[in-house]
Amino acid sequence: MFYKTPAKASANRLKQVLVTDKNEISPVVVNVIKSDITTLLDSYMLVDKDSVFINFNIDSEGGYKFCITGRAVCTKKVGIYH
Repeated sequence: MFYKTPAKASANRLKQVLVTDKNEISPVVVNVIKSDITTLLDSYMLVDKDSVFINFNIDSEGGYKFCITGRAVCTKKVGIYH
C-alpha cells in the first residue's frame, strides 16, 4: 500500500500490530478447531488426519481469515446417497 505521509503509514502499522496482538489465537484453540473440523469431515470421507492443516490470518480490521487444507482418501456412503 502507498501512503502519502510517514505518519499515516506508521499509524496504519500500529493499528495492524495492536489488532494482531489483541486477537492472537492460541495453539490450544487452533488444535481444538482442527479436531472439530477433522471429525466433521470424517463423517463424510476418509480423512488423512495428518494432512489437515489450518492457517489463520488476522486482517487489519480484526477479522479472521482461515484456510483449511487436507487430503481425503475417499468419500463415504451417507444416508440417502447409498
